[in-house]
Amino acid sequence: DLGHIYHRACTDVGGVAYLGSICSNNKGGGVTCHASSNLEYVTVSIAAHEMGHQLGSPHSFNNCSGDGNESLPNGFEPGSGTTIMSYAGLCGSNNVQGGNDDYYHVGSLTNIYRSTRDAAQSCAEEININNHEADVQLNYTNGFYIPIGTPFILTGDATDEDGNNMTYSWEQVNSGPLSSLGAPLNNAPAFRVYYPDENKTRIFPKDNLLLSNSSSKVEILAEYNRNYNFQFVVRDNNPGGGTASWEEVAFFASDVGGPFLVTSNNTNDVMNAGDQQTVTWDVAGTDLAPINCQNVNIYISYDSELNTDKLTDDLILLAENTPNDGFQEIVIPTRLTTRARIVVRAADNIFFDVSNRNNIVEEPSTPKVYFESAETQLALCSDTYAIEISTQGLGGYEGAVRMEIEGLPAEAEADFTTATLMAGESTTLNLDFSNVLSTGNYEMKILAIAEGIDSLERIIPISNIATDFSDLAYIGPENGIKGYTSLPTLEWTMVQNAFNYKVEIATNPGFTEATIVHSATVTNTNYTPSEILEVSSVYYWRVRAENDCRQGEYPDVYAFSTESLSCQSFEANNLPKNISQSGTPSILAEIPVSGLGQVADVNVKVFKGLHERNKDLTAYLQAPDGDRVKLFGNECGNQSNFNCAFDDESPTDFSCPLNSQETYKPEVALSDLNGKDIAGLWILQLDDNVTGNSGKFEQATIEICSNVSLNPPVLVNNNVLELPPGTRDVIQSPQMLTTDPDNTFDQLIYTLVTAPQHGQLQLNLVTLQIGDQWTQNDIQLNNLTYLHSDDGSESDMLRFDVVDGEGGWVEITNFNIAIDDSFVTSTLDNKFDNEITIYPNPADESLYISHKTIDALSIKILDLAGRILSNLSTNRNNMINTSNLDNGVYLV
Repeated sequence: DLGHIYHRACTDVGGVAYLGSICSNNKGGGVTCHASSNLEYVTVSIAAHEMGHQLGSPHSFNNCSGDGNESLPNGFEPGSGTTIMSYAGLCGSNNVQGGNDDYYHVGSLTNIYRSTRDAAQSCAEEININNHEADVQLNYTNGFYIPIGTPFILTGDATDEDGNNMTYSWEQVNSGPLSSLGAPLNNAPAFRVYYPDENKTRIFPKDNLLLSNSSSKVEILAEYNRNYNFQFVVRDNNPGGGTASWEEVAFFASDVGGPFLVTSNNTNDVMNAGDQQTVTWDVAGTDLAPINCQNVNIYISYDSELNTDKLTDDLILLAENTPNDGFQEIVIPTRLTTRARIVVRAADNIFFDVSNRNNIVEEPSTPKVYFESAETQLALCSDTYAIEISTQGLGGYEGAVRMEIEGLPAEAEADFTTATLMAGESTTLNLDFSNVLSTGNYEMKILAIAEGIDSLERIIPISNIATDFSDLAYIGPENGIKGYTSLPTLEWTMVQNAFNYKVEIATNPGFTEATIVHSATVTNTNYTPSEILEVSSVYYWRVRAENDCRQGEYPDVYAFSTESLSCQSFEANNLPKNISQSGTPSILAEIPVSGLGQVADVNVKVFKGLHERNKDLTAYLQAPDGDRVKLFGNECGNQSNFNCAFDDESPTDFSCPLNSQETYKPEVALSDLNGKDIAGLWILQLDDNVTGNSGKFEQATIEICSNVSLNPPVLVNNNVLELPPGTRDVIQSPQMLTTDPDNTFDQLIYTLVTAPQHGQLQLNLVTLQIGDQWTQNDIQLNNLTYLHSDDGSESDMLRFDVVDGEGGWVEITNFNIAIDDSFVTSTLDNKFDNEITIYPNPADESLYISHKTIDALSIKILDLAGRILSNLSTNRNNMINTSNLDNGVYLV
């Protein structure tokens, strides 16, 4: 698979190898020269380097003083580089260090893994070493901005199912132009890599440079706009065969902001524990787009600790999410030190700065009162919270401390478990924001007051997010509207406390995963689906308000039906056809259409083919009478091939590329062809307007829709069901009846939109859930019942709609239920004990009625006006002649 020669001495180079030669005829093309007795040097700097070439990795350095061995697309290391595939120590003024470290840069690993996992598959013998790659996690969203000339910090995490001892490194993967060490151009590498260790965090530049106010040619902060790409590399160091995995973060430096600098505490200041001081910094445009840093966190660092991603005893948070306005009052903690620094970091970004000099913190010489809060900021959800407060006397103070609070909204309540206590004791501040019904930000001021000495105050920012969404209401489309557009815009009212809205469109009011056709989370108060809805269909929609504290409830579902059209697709019968590179041909896709009626809507469903230059093309759709509309023309430059569709109601305006499989609005509206006769030869014409490029028109399909004349279902009866508490009753046709001249009872389908709250709607004794269905035939057979839960309620309600399967629809309707001891259940409720059977339904010549236990039945047949047409008594099994009845609906 891989061959390598070790030679005692070479006359020209230390080693040489073919690039990516494994599993090829040149697989033995690698040489290591033993020009030194230092076996470690020969192994790391020569053998591993040349074998890295054989395994597919080019050089990893950016500039070896122009010796011509750079591989700039892979030159991720500044200057000579330091890893195995670098030229460390061989590049004069561009040397980063004197020799190679014994590990591969992630750029080298990427090439080696690609080569061994892909190219070497043909010859490799794979051996399972029972090891697994670490799972790498980064908590960043790519594309953010940092200011120029400003330090930044990156932190990653990883887990390993094998429990290996992982090591970590942050490695830059920018490969800009050839640049002198210390002077990167454009997006050239600016930061060297360091040997992997157990630290998941990397500070740029290294913290020793920041704390000494020093600079280095191998750690360069950008002073111009540039890209930054870094890989967090995790090596699992498994002794039986290690592996590496990595994730990338990509961001930008912008000269709109920066340098971001701490401007206070930059001399060897002496501070007293418990002092209130003002920290200042230069905002330097970081509050503006594209950086948009609105808040910062402020820390005090002890003993050179700068890792703000992990608070320790050596890094204490003084102020959290304070405005990025350049100043903030803080309180110096009681820890005494000669090595204190102030750190200011963006609250939602990676950049920061540290003060220039060590400060001294001393014990105060005069009495002081001091306290600490367990919280530096609060995020509430209109709820309660308890904060522990611990007091301390400084400078010899041992007296009483009185705690007070200011800055809360009037609706909030607050009290201390002990408002007056002795220095050194603790208390609890109890906050209750339950009655604060609006979202807002507050600055709560906690004061510690002692007689005869200065008071101490701390400000704790409170962000309260209210959860009252009662102002949500639907605007449109109007509930129950029929024949609505297939590309609706849903609208609702703005909710004061909402951050965003979840909107769903479904084909069933149960909103199951299978029936939801569109779902989105939006911040504005309207939504248009990304695709056109089906015609002649009923859709249900709902919206809920959300914020960081709560997902609201969905109000009642709204519904609409789309326009009733009969649509059919027709495909060209003479494709594929070649597009000649000679001349300017017109290719005609012929689509014969038969049928009666006029066009109500026409769409191009499939427009597919090959062409070397789409800008040469123009397309038209032509009706049988010769009128035509232009779909597009002279678009998309040198892009090739086309595969798309056209529809006036598409939410997407025409754009490139043409082979996106998207549906676009045409250049001229297809509705210009509405009203024309459907029947005849339709033509999709493709003109190649420029000679020299060839292709093929492969497939063309159009969809033609005509208006449908509906006989929609009619809700004849919707009357209150009356029953005693805790009982069951049948819902019969006098209470719920829908008819349709074109459809039988079993074709009239009810859907439960809102379930009853104080009972159960049941079909054949099985409880129905929202979205479940029944038919008018079920009602005729007395299969639909309501069971009251006997919870003391006096009324109940359910909501339903009805479809006939042909585009007809009875909109969402309330069905009311009244509960009272004076009511009696229907006599037909005993059907569930005695099993009356009536069949067939619908009836033609005869109707059969049977009962298992009763010998005689009294039967009446009524029309819908309540007139008795037949009144007879029969035995247990009965046949009633119905041939004399006109077609229609009757009650038995």
